[in-house]
Amino acid sequence: MYCCGSDGRLLARVRNRRGKNREGQLRKAGQRTNYKVTLTPLNGFGGTISLSCTGLPSGSTCSFASASITLSGSSSASSAVTVQTSKTSPKGAHNLTFTGIYGSGSASTGGLTHSANVTLTVQ
Repeated sequence: MYCCGSDGRLLARVRNRRGKNREGQLRKAGQRTNYKVTLTPLNGFGGTISLSCTGLPSGSTCSFASASITLSGSSSASSAVTVQTSKTSPKGAHNLTFTGIYGSGSASTGGLTHSANVTLTVQ
C-alpha cells in the first residue's frame, strides 16, 4: 500500500510480522496470519488515513490494531493487521487488498486512495 504525498504520490509497505516484505502467506484453514501496514508521508503530508481490507476468503475476518493512522511531518506510522481464516474458508489462493483512504478518496476533491495486494493461500 502506498500513502500519501501532497503531490498525489503515495508510499508505504505491507510486511509480515517479522518485518520482511510480504507478498504472500500460506495458512491452513482455521489459522490466522499477521501483516504490518506501514505508511510514510511524502512532501510534508499530514492527515488521517482510513484502512480497510477486501478479498478475504468466505468465513474470514480482517482486523487492524488501528483502523486509521494519522501522519504528520516525515515520520512513518504502522498498523498491525490480523487475518483470521475459518475451518470452512475455501482452499486456494486469495488476493487480499489493503486500502488506505484520505478524505473522500477522490483526487478531484483533494482525497487520495491507494491499495496494496498480497496473496493468502489457504490449505
